[in-house]
Amino acid sequence: MSLCLSVFCGRLAKDPEFRESANVRVANFTLAVDTWYKEKKRTSFFSLKAFGKEADNICKNARKGSKLIVRCEPNIESWTSADGRRVYKEYHYIQSWEFAESKKFLENKAQAQQAQPQQPQQNEVDMPTGDQPWANVPDGYGDEVPFV
Repeated sequence: MSLCLSVFCGRLAKDPEFRESANVRVANFTLAVDTWYKEKKRTSFFSLKAFGKEADNICKNARKGSKLIVRCEPNIESWTSADGRRVYKEYHYIQSWEFAESKKFLENKAQAQQAQPQQPQQNEVDMPTGDQPWANVPDGYGDEVPFV
């Protein structure tokens, strides 16, 4: 077990890529994680790898746009490029993962999008909505703690 763990909640940027060699199965994928700072959304992209059974399960069940929660261990991989330079890249090796949304939620979301396509509006901040109960703070609520 590693002393350094990372936990991310984000969406797959594209379908996982599966590779298999004589003794190892690997799934490579990128997770897009949104963060907020002063009402501005910032998206960070993390490169992840899953091995063995985890790689099989991710490739079989997860697709581009799937929202996942992953527990992983950061690692630095290095290799020599074709021009002879040493290249370093950070990957996070998956220890465990799970879906962050149910199939029913995704089906309802897809049906709603098909029924009424949304037009993006300029200069609109994409703030959290009613899907997240923590975002529904009543108006006039100050910085006071609502419980003691």
